[in-house]
Amino acid sequence: MIPQFLTADEVQLLVTEYDRAETAHAHDTAKNKNAMVALSCTPRWVRDKISNFLTQVNSQTNLSVNCVFPGVTYFDNRCVKYNWHQDHDTYYMWQNSYNFLNFWIPIVKPERDQSGICVIPFDVIMPQISQSVQQRLIGHGSKKFPLRGNKTIMRDDSVGDYTVLDINIEDIKQTPSMAAGDLLLMRGDVIHKTQDSLTPRVAVSIRACDADYALSKEVFYAQCVYKKLYVKNDAMAYRVFHENFATSDFVSIREMFKYWNES
Repeated sequence: MIPQFLTADEVQLLVTEYDRAETAHAHDTAKNKNAMVALSCTPRWVRDKISNFLTQVNSQTNLSVNCVFPGVTYFDNRCVKYNWHQDHDTYYMWQNSYNFLNFWIPIVKPERDQSGICVIPFDVIMPQISQSVQQRLIGHGSKKFPLRGNKTIMRDDSVGDYTVLDINIEDIKQTPSMAAGDLLLMRGDVIHKTQDSLTPRVAVSIRACDADYALSKEVFYAQCVYKKLYVKNDAMAYRVFHENFATSDFVSIREMFKYWNES
């Protein structure tokens, strides 16, 4: 966690952008309270700030992340509350959650220790799970983790199966104390959930990835029932994937972004 990653003035710029985006997406929000509240283009100053920060990330870790997503997502806990999961849409689309970062920044957050985000650190969970489960977590996504007593069910919505873990992940969670403008930097495969809805909170999520990663047609169309329904219900977002994979077996993320911007 990086305190005050954004200045007070930068936070206010994003609050204003969120208010504009929320108004534009009010109809979609009313139809689906579990949907992302609002989407908008990533402001140039945000892209520049994160791109500069990625230079440090790449030099100090084994990650290779070179591209800030062209769009940002705002999460308002008045409308969305997620239980334990690895992200679904980003893994269905981009297929690699290792060289993939989520810059999660609250922009409205009146209480440091309420209504934030809970995470399961890899260095804590890894010694408590089998090697086969480790391999299915690292670099992957699209999973839910419902709790059953002192166990956790790992439901894999990429392949449509489940695995019982002999731990209750609530017992090993961490909940960073955060204020508006603080940054929680998460790899794309980190298990996380909404902390609570006790106070109003809006967070912006800005993603970054390895734009040279080759997306696979075979992987995209390897769809269990849940994934197939998920893609169908968000047909507009996935249209560019169908169109690109109609003519190519592999498409780089960079090419997909280019096509997306032009369509």
